[in-house]
Amino acid sequence: REDATRVGELRQGLRQRLLLAEGSALPKIATFTGRGALAQWTRAVATRLAMDLRREASGNIPLEEAPEEAEAVVGHDPEFSFIRARYLDDFRQAFREALAALTPKERNLLRLHYVDNLSVDSVGTMYQTSRSTAARWIAQSREQLLERTRALLAQRLKLSPHELDSMLGLLRSHLDVSLNRLLTP
Repeated sequence: REDATRVGELRQGLRQRLLLAEGSALPKIATFTGRGALAQWTRAVATRLAMDLRREASGNIPLEEAPEEAEAVVGHDPEFSFIRARYLDDFRQAFREALAALTPKERNLLRLHYVDNLSVDSVGTMYQTSRSTAARWIAQSREQLLERTRALLAQRLKLSPHELDSMLGLLRSHLDVSLNRLLTP
């Protein structure tokens, strides 16, 4: 009964929960004792995961979908309101283009770490590499995304470096870019 994005998220989370060890804990599949059917046990794990995901998502509304009255609750920031109205679409477009310019591996690393919430250790395990290499790859991918977004915004908006830094600082502090929506295939 979920949309395709949520089903994909649930499948990935289930794979992560069942097959990957977190820290010193064994993967969840290692706790299966065989007392019941594996399919029923897996269904129970999936149901718990779906409930956890639903609970996490219930309070999160993307900023652009929040009602205008929400601004009264969180506080009115005239500078942010102006920047949001003027630059939000440009920022989103530059971010999408920068994301599209990344290699599939870079996008996948960002998806695994930031969307699927995999630890650096888990990402390293998936890529059969060390923790430090996985951390370096994730940091480089993130840096590439930020640099390309900044360069595209500078080119598109023709702002001075100081104005661009100010705008990005405000957007970064108030806007949660939905990586989940942009990185989900």
